[in-house]
Amino acid sequence: MATAPSFDELMWPALQALKAMGGSGTNEELLNKIIELERIPPEIQAIEHTDHRQSKLNYNLVLNCVEMRYFV
Repeated sequence: MATAPSFDELMWPALQALKAMGGSGTNEELLNKIIELERIPPEIQAIEHTDHRQSKLNYNLVLNCVEMRYFV
């Protein structure tokens, strides 16, 4: 069964995506860039979070961004 990357597994891809985007962007832009750079397949992108409002990938990315604030 396919699983979405955890928030800590998204740390490095998020930093790479931010660098590629010039250092800033919206959550949606960041998510799209990570999907592009990491070649995340549609079946992973489609995994729904338990709140049924967003994808698990998006949820984990937001968690990742919260964690990164402590290091920047």
